[in-house]
Amino acid sequence: AGTYRDGSRAFLVAKRNDARPIEPVKGDEIHPFFGIRWGHDGATPIKIQAFATRVFCSNVFPAIDREAKESEITIKHRRGVHDTLDVLSDLTARSVQKYAETESALRKLAKAPISKGKLETYFRNVLHLPYRDPDAIIKDDMVAVILANRQRMTVSQEEFDRLMDLGKRKLGWLMKAYEEESNTMPSSAQETYYHAWNAVTRHVTHDAPTVANQSRFEKAIAGLGAELSTRAYSQAIELAVA
Repeated sequence: AGTYRDGSRAFLVAKRNDARPIEPVKGDEIHPFFGIRWGHDGATPIKIQAFATRVFCSNVFPAIDREAKESEITIKHRRGVHDTLDVLSDLTARSVQKYAETESALRKLAKAPISKGKLETYFRNVLHLPYRDPDAIIKDDMVAVILANRQRMTVSQEEFDRLMDLGKRKLGWLMKAYEEESNTMPSSAQETYYHAWNAVTRHVTHDAPTVANQSRFEKAIAGLGAELSTRAYSQAIELAVA
């Protein structure tokens, strides 16, 4: 348990005893948990979310079913809030089922080899960096600004160079995480999509930069890091069975 955002938010990690650890690769256990987050301002809702930790290297990731909302509930602060906590039992039942199904999916990833060329393509897709396509990279990185301003925008050469450099650095971060995972990944699962996906969760859990007042735990199970981990899982599943 702890606080973040200068003490205005709090979290509690609860160990789960209703589901056994899963073992996609022999000797590489993943344990289930619940993360509970709330605020002290009377307006921030209570959020309860299922997540898991790969024990050997402490990688943290959210419930990785295709519909993440099925493993998360939000309870507003209001009179009778304690009564609404009864819905937690429904969340528990759904997440236990999804957690068991995850073991089979991760075993498929651990048996699907990935070449160096496919690894780069996979990481580029996860990061939304189209392979060797500078115009598309700029479009992806600027789309939020374009939608916000509701007008056409031109990109200067300086901005072009900045975005290209950012894309290279993001790719470099995942490549570095992939190399570091080689030290913790069982030999039977090395150079597989399981190895590649765990490189993403490693980066999110241990190395990815966070915004001001954001805890790494918050980012890993609910923020942009969680989105990255979930997208990496979905794409790994699609590519591994292709």
